[in-house]
Amino acid sequence: MLPVAIFLIIAIAALAVGLSRSSSVVPFVSLQEVFSQRAFYAAESGANYALSHLLLHPEVNRTAGDAACLELSAVTLSFSSNGLEQCQAIIGCQIQNGVANDASYYTIRSQGSCGSAPLDASRSLSVSAYIPGEP
Repeated sequence: MLPVAIFLIIAIAALAVGLSRSSSVVPFVSLQEVFSQRAFYAAESGANYALSHLLLHPEVNRTAGDAACLELSAVTLSFSSNGLEQCQAIIGCQIQNGVANDASYYTIRSQGSCGSAPLDASRSLSVSAYIPGEP
């Protein structure tokens, strides 16, 4: 009977140690998830900024769009609003002309990052847009 009792005590102690370790990891995982979501929203905000810079001109044409895309290369946005503090978005833009040079196609990449080690996260988004040539 004594060996069974010792085995049960050791098993319960091991279970208690395992539970205490897993409960100490849960807050870290929760915070990591929060920083990951914030990084996604920072990347999305960067992509929206780039699209508005590219397409919201009084006169939308390929020349203005190409110039705006060149201006967007390696732009860094730092956020200070609630929810996105300690976050930034790095934006890049590439131009590709249509086969018959009849349109400009734009690829915007936005990488959002939040936090600092050991709690940090980074997410990337890529969006596309085009401006057709003048008829």
